Amino acid sequence: MAAARGERHERDASARDLSMTSAKGSTVGPGDAWAIEDLSDARRIAAVSAAARAHLPLDDSSQDLEWLALTVSDPQKDLLVLTDSDGSTLTGLAPFRISRATVSVSAGPVTFYSARVQRYSMLREPLTVRSERRAALSACLQSLAETMTSRGAAYFEAVPQGTDLQHVLDDRSDSLRSRFYVMPWGPGYEHYKIKWDGKVDAYLQSLSSKNRYNMRRPAQKLASEKNLRTSLKRFQRPGEVDAFLDDGIKVSEKTYQSRKLGTGLSRGGSREKIMRFAAERGSFLGHVLYINDQPAAFQFALVHARTFYGIEMGYDPAWAQHHVGNVLFFRMLEDLEKAGDDINLIDMLTYDSVFKHRASNVRVPVQNYYLFPRSWAGRSIYWPLKGAMSLKALGLRLSDRLRLTARIKRFLREQEKTLDERQ
Repeated sequence: MAAARGERHERDASARDLSMTSAKGSTVGPGDAWAIEDLSDARRIAAVSAAARAHLPLDDSSQDLEWLALTVSDPQKDLLVLTDSDGSTLTGLAPFRISRATVSVSAGPVTFYSARVQRYSMLREPLTVRSERRAALSACLQSLAETMTSRGAAYFEAVPQGTDLQHVLDDRSDSLRSRFYVMPWGPGYEHYKIKWDGKVDAYLQSLSSKNRYNMRRPAQKLASEKNLRTSLKRFQRPGEVDAFLDDGIKVSEKTYQSRKLGTGLSRGGSREKIMRFAAERGSFLGHVLYINDQPAAFQFALVHARTFYGIEMGYDPAWAQHHVGNVLFFRMLEDLEKAGDDINLIDMLTYDSVFKHRASNVRVPVQNYYLFPRSWAGRSIYWPLKGAMSLKALGLRLSDRLRLTARIKRFLREQEKTLDERQ
């Protein structure tokens, strides 16, 4: 691992020389290498962030380096940022989060193959203002190939269909294929969003009659409970973050994510840093739903470029039968209307759920991808992984033909029930 980091540091130095050369006035074309940014100094991070805001159409906070630096322990080790420039002007930006990860192919309790990799996760499609967008994106990814460690793997989540990035990834004739094995990861799915014009009634009319009923009914039913008093509180200013954390953590500690996975809201973590940083910029928005004056559900979001990005939501499982997560969301929409917030899109992020399907009125088809370098280490991961995926597909087809899937699920449920009874 130390050798891999040393190798990367040498490449960092080379890329910084290229960046300084381009700043003197030479023109960097879209087919040339993108530079690696030095993230060891907070002032440099702030300078690149300011340049990006001035010259690039930032879609959301995940492309703002100052925000990203708050989400990791060490920006120099945990982030990779590639930049493109034309003379002294920034023309491209591509941030990646670096982490250790396991790539595996499983079906229920059976794991066909797994491997540990150094994962470079694309947070959003690389930004470029070059007229030759596809050439610029291909050059960016080829620069990534030069930078990655020997057991690296690039992960692209929720690439929208029909975009230039998807075209580059799917184009077998593109020069990118000489540097990477490109593997679509899993089936395509949908990224759920809400087109929001500031009015709850208009939003409800954009849904089907069934989904409209499902969105409104839980809040109405809970409000009709005579012994239950509900209220909603908004948290937005820097001085309100502590109060939000106090009540949000009370709920978060009761959730499955906190008890079983060790995640959720906490003091001193990256989430708190992001909240405070966003609040100083006027971009934090939190809500807590109270029942009988006790917190029952929470949510917080970042608001950037008129888009509401829902980051986290949780609820007390004791109130699950009242669908308090749904109630909180609906009451939050009412609050957005009342406050007149300058928001025209609510992004529900990428993981799937029945609730998101019901609540959304915009659905964007997307696909995940893994890219493995064409090296001996890359081949040693890619080909076994590809074989395991083929084996899994064959097994699923055979299972469907023999109607084994339902039997296996029933058997696993019975085993879980027996284990619970013994405990």
